[in-house]
Amino acid sequence: MEYRQFVVPSDAELVDTLGVSPEMVEGEPTVRSLSLTSAVGDKVLLSYDVLGRSFRIQISSGDALRLDLLRESATHLSVSAEGRDIRVRVMLEAADLTGEMDVLIGDEIVVQDRLLMA
Repeated sequence: MEYRQFVVPSDAELVDTLGVSPEMVEGEPTVRSLSLTSAVGDKVLLSYDVLGRSFRIQISSGDALRLDLLRESATHLSVSAEGRDIRVRVMLEAADLTGEMDVLIGDEIVVQDRLLMA
């Protein structure tokens, strides 16, 4: 299988767009994480591993974990500010699969995840 690079925004781009800088994850030298909060106070933890080509999103309300989704074979991560909302998109590609995860963080958190056979 051909290796595909996982392209992510630079730390400076993330700070400019999101107002937060990615942090290193203790015990995981190639993993970076971003902690965001929705307009209603839900916590969103995004983490990614460029070398391992993985992306994870965890959404919590108070002490309750509402979503924990991990995807491998990531090829592209993008972030954008859309008014007061933040959009995070992750493109996925493997030998026989292709997909996209789209996360909108605003008044509500909306996650759309599509993974299709290529």
